[in-house]
Amino acid sequence: MGQYAPETQRQAGYSAEAGLLHNSAWEQSKKCVTAALTQDCYTAVFGLARRNALAIAAYMIQPGDSSLEILRRDPRVLHVPSPKVEMVIVPNFLPADLCAELVRLIDIDRRPSTVADYNGDDAFRTSETCDLKAEDPAVQEVERRLFALTGIDAAHGEPLQGQRYEVGQEFKQHTDWFNPDGPDWEKYCSVAGQRTWTFMAYLNDIDAGGATRFKVVGKTVKPETGKLVGWNNRLPDGRGNVSTLHHAMKVRKGLKYVITKWYRERPWGWAENG
Repeated sequence: MGQYAPETQRQAGYSAEAGLLHNSAWEQSKKCVTAALTQDCYTAVFGLARRNALAIAAYMIQPGDSSLEILRRDPRVLHVPSPKVEMVIVPNFLPADLCAELVRLIDIDRRPSTVADYNGDDAFRTSETCDLKAEDPAVQEVERRLFALTGIDAAHGEPLQGQRYEVGQEFKQHTDWFNPDGPDWEKYCSVAGQRTWTFMAYLNDIDAGGATRFKVVGKTVKPETGKLVGWNNRLPDGRGNVSTLHHAMKVRKGLKYVITKWYRERPWGWAENG
């Protein structure tokens, strides 16, 4: 089917009006087909460009770093909208059975938690900590899931830690990055450098209290079994981001278990270097 010349229209028995309608319909059809093809082309090109951009971003990122673009490749990732901090939440990041096994491991080998740059407040951090063993299958599964999500080289991660909070225990407002002018900078950062990203997963539901409050951002994260929260500890220029200030609020009823993974600018290697 195509346009008919006036002579052809007459020979075919078309009236002038019918011929005009036929030709008009043909022009509209061509426009629709062209528009559809153009839209498909735009969609294909955009998709290719986006995939290439993500690949380039992943290539350009430093080994101890991640990005919102990389994290959001996982459809479960929820971006916390804020101009002050890069933060994500991933519901059900860990299955319940894995969480239960991690709770069991934490209870086996917990000790009082410590702080860097001690400020004289003995009640600043009152939880207990467990240094989880890298060879444990449960720990290896967590590490596998974190790498799949973040793309961060495992060599840049500190050993996975577990924390346990009883009723009344908390970790007052603090940041995870180290103060370059603090007394413990050389001790904790001379080998691996500054902390880049933090990823913390809740291992159980809590009867009351125990939320993590990011006051500057205006975000309070409620503990739920398997939920992961992660944030970039730095500003674009590499300085520590004060907007990541957060408070592990007091547990009011029950127990709270979490695991925390901190990543560094350079390979960890701290234990090997004293």
